[in-house]
Amino acid sequence: MCESKLYLLENGQRTKVMDEAILVREKEGKVVAVGVLGERREFEGARIVEIDMDRHSITIARE
Repeated sequence: MCESKLYLLENGQRTKVMDEAILVREKEGKVVAVGVLGERREFEGARIVEIDMDRHSITIARE
């Protein structure tokens, strides 16, 4: 499978918020992420800033 680690960039600090994300999308002013086991997290006011397929990582940011 092709899971990615999801990181949140906030106040200049990058923190891992999900280990095995399989779906990440922007929706109505937030980012919605779903993990391989079906867990769902929402990040209000966030946007996707980088998708690195080589490192299997996605970075989102909240201002």
